Amino acid sequence: MDDAAGTMGKDSLPAAPDDSVQQVETERIGGPQFSYEQFSTPGGGMSFGFSSYSDSSRPLPKPPVVATWLCLAVAWLALGSKIPFTVLIGLPFNIAALFLATVSLGRGGLFTGFSVLLLGTVGSLVVYLVGLFRFLVMF
Repeated sequence: MDDAAGTMGKDSLPAAPDDSVQQVETERIGGPQFSYEQFSTPGGGMSFGFSSYSDSSRPLPKPPVVATWLCLAVAWLALGSKIPFTVLIGLPFNIAALFLATVSLGRGGLFTGFSVLLLGTVGSLVVYLVGLFRFLVMF
């Protein structure tokens, strides 16, 4: 141990770190869901990476399920109607539904996200073609 002068004796040297376990110092930069960490190793080398962690005090917000399906329904009503130029109304709602679907995917709404992405791309084209056919048959 230390003597009265504050110097360490020969028998009380600190133990050397075990080489099998690498000590890592991290610096956390980011929000509650993801962080960008800068790792510095004892040898002086640097490596970077993203790590995901869960902050239990702040859960993820709910996915916007109702708004996503509502935007897709309004888009389909506008795209499938017989009224000319409603594509100008339906297309922005379809884009909003696709955007909300990606937000739902990020917040854990996998069913809503994937189904609206599929229906918003393929289904909207089919609805538009059916509406166009109905408009052309009207004449």
